[in-house]
Formats: sequence, structure tokens, C-alpha cells
Amino acid sequence: MKNVALVDSVIRLFSNLRPVWFKRLMLSFLFHLLSCGNRLSSLFSQLRLSVFLVSGYEKQTGETIRILFAGGKRFPIFLSDFIFNETPMIHHQGKVFIFRIKDLKKRYDDNVDAVIVSCDQFYHRFLHQDGFFVFPHMVDMSLDCSKGFTELSNGFSRDAIRDIKMMQKYNFSFEQTKDIEKLKIFYYDMFLETLSKRIGKRDTFTPSLMFLKGLMEIGYELMLITYDGAYVSGGFYYLDADNGLARYSGVLGGQLNLIKKRTSAAIYYSFILNALKRNTKKIYFGGVNPFFNDGLFHYKRKWGMKVESYDLVKLVFGLQIVTESGPLKQFLIHNPFVGMNEKNELIGFVFVDKKTFSDSISNQFEKNFQIPGVKELRFIKL
Repeated sequence: MKNVALVDSVIRLFSNLRPVWFKRLMLSFLFHLLSCGNRLSSLFSQLRLSVFLVSGYEKQTGETIRILFAGGKRFPIFLSDFIFNETPMIHHQGKVFIFRIKDLKKRYDDNVDAVIVSCDQFYHRFLHQDGFFVFPHMVDMSLDCSKGFTELSNGFSRDAIRDIKMMQKYNFSFEQTKDIEKLKIFYYDMFLETLSKRIGKRDTFTPSLMFLKGLMEIGYELMLITYDGAYVSGGFYYLDADNGLARYSGVLGGQLNLIKKRTSAAIYYSFILNALKRNTKKIYFGGVNPFFNDGLFHYKRKWGMKVESYDLVKLVFGLQIVTESGPLKQFLIHNPFVGMNEKNELIGFVFVDKKTFSDSISNQFEKNFQIPGVKELRFIKL
């Protein structure tokens, strides 16, 4: 919290600088410095990783699954939600050097189903050389806008086309603005409310209003979606001639009924139209969990997006199977994910039952999971 307050104070100070070009230069330098500082801090702090024994009931089977986790101060919440049907038991075991990961089971507890390591991508070589399946915390999703709307829309799924028709039915309108008062409406009534509904009161990074003001000073803009004379959703983004970046979005009060009326789709669609209007070549829609069956991952896929590495989050997981227990097997079979090979290229890991796997199943998986940006699929028989 102290670091956030310090950053906010510096942004507030820089926002008063003149002339405008100098203010933008200094703010851009500040954000770059923050990014580099966070990365260096991450690299040094992860030389020694905290070790936890995590146990709970696996979602598919309802049976106990035990995981030895090495990483930050806590087991990642989104991964916990994928694996367990309720909050797991977590017991701190000690610490381990990143280059001694291979000794983790012997040193602490080899009576586990799997070992999961979370670390900076810089250390991925230690995971690969010890036989871990490596996958990023998040992947980015992008859209090539260089060929115009007609060709772009050919990549939209039927669901995306249906969303566009629903938007036309509800007569949404779009407003592009840099007004600070409207930014406050977006931040407090849409962004924070939606974030709260999605993740509850969990401990996660949330950008401050001052942080968003600082981004607006260097060229970011706000797109507000209007329905029936009122603001119902919005998105915070950046566009130039080469690239566009969607950073934050939200719907009024995080209301499910507004999402059903395609307000979220309206944010995506307005971003695409605005990018085409400015002749932006490529737009990035932000990070999603790397699991193929994740809801947001699936939602972005229907717009014909390509999977890419996410530059804003340079963290990876390493998964090592210790015992092919029923709970672990079911978790992996039901949750294929985007992984990384030794060259940091994105590939798909699809876990299958060796007793029932066949050519027809392989062909179906190829159809479902071979998407733009994924170099290859690797089938792992369990």
C-alpha cells in the first residue's frame, strides 16, 4: 500500500508539469521505470521460493489431491479455483532455491500428487531441465486489423455475430472521452464493482484512480457504452498507428443482467471499430488464464483472436506429475492449457486417457484447440 501511495504521489506531481510533451515524457519514463523495477524485484525475490503443502478436494472427483507448491507468499487463487471445489488447506513448509527445484520432493514431502512451481519466466530453464510442464500465468489475445472489417469479421464465430446483432437490437451508443469526471464513474461504478463481483475480497493488485489518470495523460482513452440514456459499461484503452491495447473494463455495478445484454461485447466491438477507424494494425485485448476451457479465454476466442505471450506478466508455472492419481488425472484431462516449450513458443498441452484415446478423439481435440498462436498440440497420455 505504501508503494501505491508513493506512485500516486509521483503521478500527481508529474501531472502538473508543463509543457504537455515534457509531462508525457516524464510519465512514460515513470511507467517504464515501474515496470523494470517490478521485474528486477521479482527476479531477486524468487531466488528463494516459499514452499507450501496444499491439499483439498478436487473438483471432478471430490477426492483429496495433495500438491507441493513453491512460489510466492500464497497459492495462486485462480489456480486454486480450477483445481479445488473449496478453499484448500495450506501449510508452509520452508524455502527452496530456484536452482534446487529438482530436490523439492525429497527435501519436503514425496507423498504428493504433483509439484507446482511459480516463478519468473527468466528461470524457465530450471523447470524444463527437470521435466516440468511449463505454462504462463496469463496469455494475451490479439486481433489483426490490417486487412479491414470484412476480412476481420470472417473470423468471428456465430456467437460473436449474434452478439453484434443483439447490440444493434438494444441500440447501444459509444462515447470516447478523456473527461476525468467520467473516468471516476467508470472506475468506481464499473471497474471496481465488476472486479469485486469476479474475484470478491481477494488480495490482488488493483490499479488506483490516479494510476489510470496517469495513463490517460500519456494517451490512454476511455470508451463508455450508453444504453437507454445511461452509461452501462466502459473500457480503458490505448491506440496508435501500429498497436492498440485494451487494459481495463467493467459494467455498471457488475450486474449480470447487463452482461447478458451484451454490454461486454459492446466494449470489444467499439474497440475494434475505433481501431479500424484509426487504421491501427493490431490490437491486444489483455491477459487471460491459459486454460482452453476458461470462460474469458473461450469468450475472446470467438472474436477470432490469436494467442500470444503476455508482456505485462512475465510469470510461469511448472507442473510435475508425481503420481498419476485419479484426482490429478481428472483435473488434467478436463483442463488442457497453453504451455511453453524450451524456446518460449506457445504450445498446447492436452492430457488424455490412454485407455480411451483414439484417432477420432485426437482429430476432435485438434479441431477444438489448434488455434492461431499455438504452434503445436502435445498429447500426454495418462
